[in-house]
Amino acid sequence: MIEVVANKDTKVLVPNKEHKNFTSTEETIPEGTYLYGEEKRVQGLRRGQPFVYRLFFTDENEIIYLDDVDKVEAMSNADSQVMPRNVDLATGNTTISLNDKKLLFLLAGGTIGYFVGKKISSNNTRNIVVGSLAGFLIGKMLDK
Repeated sequence: MIEVVANKDTKVLVPNKEHKNFTSTEETIPEGTYLYGEEKRVQGLRRGQPFVYRLFFTDENEIIYLDDVDKVEAMSNADSQVMPRNVDLATGNTTISLNDKKLLFLLAGGTIGYFVGKKISSNNTRNIVVGSLAGFLIGKMLDK
């Protein structure tokens, strides 16, 4: 059994066995309400097509959509009392994409090639191209 908190006012659902789906009722669970129960995936139909419903079944026999709740993680205080803490389940994309890494190494290789060419007073264009190509290949190898 897990503890969740309602992240918005959410309608309680009832199963509609005839259509193999779920229908909302007039009963509403207010935002910020703590609930206990378990999450389940239920096979059903949506607009006549097979669909998997992600639901939360409370210990009071209520059914709500899993998207309408956030998991709560228990955490101990310094005085050993357990207090709930909301955990944001939304994950942001903080990684650099494959193309960004290649571009970054391409620019770094070109810059290094430029400064090497300037230092030895030779053909800067050739050094920039060779440095950019080397940087791109390094970026490609690091992505693997």
